[in-house]
Amino acid sequence: MMFLAIIMGSSFAADGAEELQSLVSRTIRSHVADLRMMDIADVDVGVLGMQVQNTCAGDPSVEVSSMPGEQCRGLTRFRVEISTEGKVCGRFTITPRIDLYAEVPVAKQSYEAGERVEFEARRMALASIRGTVVNPLGGNYVATRPVLAGEPLTHRRVKREPAAATGQGVDIIISVGGITIKAEGRMLADANLGERVRVANLATDTVVQGILMEPNIVRAGGR
Repeated sequence: MMFLAIIMGSSFAADGAEELQSLVSRTIRSHVADLRMMDIADVDVGVLGMQVQNTCAGDPSVEVSSMPGEQCRGLTRFRVEISTEGKVCGRFTITPRIDLYAEVPVAKQSYEAGERVEFEARRMALASIRGTVVNPLGGNYVATRPVLAGEPLTHRRVKREPAAATGQGVDIIISVGGITIKAEGRMLADANLGERVRVANLATDTVVQGILMEPNIVRAGGR
């Protein structure tokens, strides 16, 4: 099944090619906005390249369809059908360029690898962004490589700041038969709360596995 969008025109003259192109462009914008579940103001339709005369009398309607799964980014193929009073008076295919925009988190200033990154929102064309943009509500982020001011924060440039970092000292808690044993340990990898981790037990010079319960507490053998 193809996805459809219909918009009614008004007061069209017999040779209103310019008005027809405007109506088709607005219909495509509405169609893409519905398809991508975004605001119509964040959809831009390029030059249609239509060479179609309006042969419809009265107030025509325009129906736009695209193939299932179409992402509508860059050059996109649409099928257009024009009708009036229930009768089709024009049918053709066009491939305009579609540009999508969104508010994305970008770096407030330049950062070196390992530094915590502060961000601000900026409207950008999605086609200009390489990689998946991070969720700004997902916690603090640190740069994994140099980041320039204004660059979008993607998983290629930043990562979530771990609750406990490699080499950090932690307490290893082990519960055996109602008895709790505490030992000094050292993180062997970055981790966030609730993740399974490997920790060096400094008292026994062994490696144990556990769950990071707090930034400085690992419960050995837990799930």
